[in-house]
Amino acid sequence: MHPITTADRAASVVFASCARLHRRLGCRSGPADNTGVKRILVVDDDALMLELIQRALSDCEVAIAPDGDTALALVTPGESLDLVITDYLMPSMLCDELLERLRERRPHLKALVITGHTDMLARELPDWWKREPHLSKPFTVADLRQAVHRLLAPNERPIVRGKAG
Repeated sequence: MHPITTADRAASVVFASCARLHRRLGCRSGPADNTGVKRILVVDDDALMLELIQRALSDCEVAIAPDGDTALALVTPGESLDLVITDYLMPSMLCDELLERLRERRPHLKALVITGHTDMLARELPDWWKREPHLSKPFTVADLRQAVHRLLAPNERPIVRGKAG
């Protein structure tokens, strides 16, 4: 048996909060079933953004995490995960580190980066930015849903939306 870590405690709090929010919003919750419901993890340090994305994607099973450490604790072996939507700039780690660490466990995990720092990233052009689909904040619910649909639909090319550098 391993000792309970701060991340484990945080994950428990997030799961409890997520379940309450799911009930309040009428979203699906619980383990994925065989109905094809997609499982998405949303990581953002902005609680309002987490709630807005969860509402916008209510036809999916959405788990939320306020930071990268909590997100890593939520992704456990044996659990299905179809997509991670993550903010770029968060207190405990940047999205590129989070995605790298998640993909050590799930090499083919799809991701969508959301950020208010598109101009800076377009100027600096890090390698991961060129590879990852992304949306600029603020974005519309329609843009979010379209990006998620394209990432989760087989044989469709993901979109990259946002302000040009």
